[in-house]
Amino acid sequence: MYRLVPKCVLNFKPTAQKPVEYKYGPRSVAIGDFDNDTVLDMVIANHIMNKIAVYLGRGDGTFKDPTMYSTGSYSSPYMVTV
Repeated sequence: MYRLVPKCVLNFKPTAQKPVEYKYGPRSVAIGDFDNDTVLDMVIANHIMNKIAVYLGRGDGTFKDPTMYSTGSYSSPYMVTV
């Protein structure tokens, strides 16, 4: 027994190639308690700026402004891990 499948009437629209623009090249994110206050913090590797950024958690789901650490000229940090 065969069934006929109805024709799809959905209309799909293409999305932009890069809907999110990354100006500074973040590549890797890690979460951990870096300052031992029992609140989760975040570290991000930024390969274009040769830096890592540490965002300390406030405890309410938001983060303080980042502290930037240089990894040296042409180091291109791609990964961070905890």
